[in-house]
Amino acid sequence: MGIVYPREDTPWRQLTERIKQVWNQHKEQEKGEALVDYMAETYFQPISQEMRYPLQFRMRTLMQVICVEQNLKQFLQELPWEDTYQLPESFHWDQCETWDELATLIRKYTTS
Repeated sequence: MGIVYPREDTPWRQLTERIKQVWNQHKEQEKGEALVDYMAETYFQPISQEMRYPLQFRMRTLMQVICVEQNLKQFLQELPWEDTYQLPESFHWDQCETWDELATLIRKYTTS
């Protein structure tokens, strides 16, 4: 997983780059942390450092449901059917690049 991935010029990567402008892991994590801070300040006593990550991770799960509704569905609805139909072709071997460094590390640590 992650050794082979669609090239930047593929329809899939072009779509995901557009989506990342409004919804990405870093923004999601910041919002999750802000929600944990808000809950701690508003409803609970201070939340320990060891509880912060599991709580903000759970908040991100909730936010993903909202982001799929408000962002991902809109992006997909805007795509013409022909473009949507071509998205899986981005994963064809000839449309992909390989992460050679990762492959080298996996070979190094999994061969005897």
